[in-house]
Amino acid sequence: MNPHELNVAQLKQALRERRLKTSGRKKELIIRLQNADPTGAWIQEAGAAIDAGIESEEEVAVEQEEAASEQVGDDITPNSRDYDLRRHHQ
Repeated sequence: MNPHELNVAQLKQALRERRLKTSGRKKELIIRLQNADPTGAWIQEAGAAIDAGIESEEEVAVEQEEAASEQVGDDITPNSRDYDLRRHHQ
């Protein structure tokens, strides 16, 4: 199974099981899991959960929240007013 086929909630669950940081974008979560377990066993475990149809309402909510936050972050460019506000408040 390709790790990019997993959703954010599944990736975060795999990270929690390994007591790893769960924040970040999907690509960062995949890299963190690959670094922690280069054998790829986590991909098989998450794939088995998909095959079994295991996905809690919480996982769905987390995935939707992550997708929404990624969309908001992608809209902010150096030329946008929000970008200037974010830079000013950091």
